[in-house]
Amino acid sequence: MKASALPHRPPLNDFAIDIAEQVTSVGGTVRSLIRGRAIVVAETTPLTLVHELLLERRVSALVVANANASVRGLVTRTDVMGAPRGATAGEVMSGMVFALPGHARIERAAALMGYEGVAQIVVVGPGGILLGLVSAIDVARHLAISAGFLHE
Repeated sequence: MKASALPHRPPLNDFAIDIAEQVTSVGGTVRSLIRGRAIVVAETTPLTLVHELLLERRVSALVVANANASVRGLVTRTDVMGAPRGATAGEVMSGMVFALPGHARIERAAALMGYEGVAQIVVVGPGGILLGLVSAIDVARHLAISAGFLHE
């Protein structure tokens, strides 16, 4: 599909402002949704190891970092399933990373995920330090707990 054929979407900032004015806060920050340390692998990590980590740790994505510990992308279960034999994390990762500061509201994360069609966001602290990953499931779990349908 050519770029000119893509449907027009309003800028995210306008979208996020509209959403923020319309929703009632469910409370909490994205940092509060982090359930553990993000698993970080190097760009050169073989996908066989990535696959093992995804299964062992029961997570849907891993953070891919370069030698300077800078986040380069995410590698998901889907990336691994469709990858050629012998590939590395850096070769199949999603290079577009969406990140929010730890103090961002959970509603902002939900809006970003929905708008961009992504299932994970990177949560960063001061200076861009990686705090963890938050998934759409983490957001849904929080909403279910807040509404009283699920107990921790």
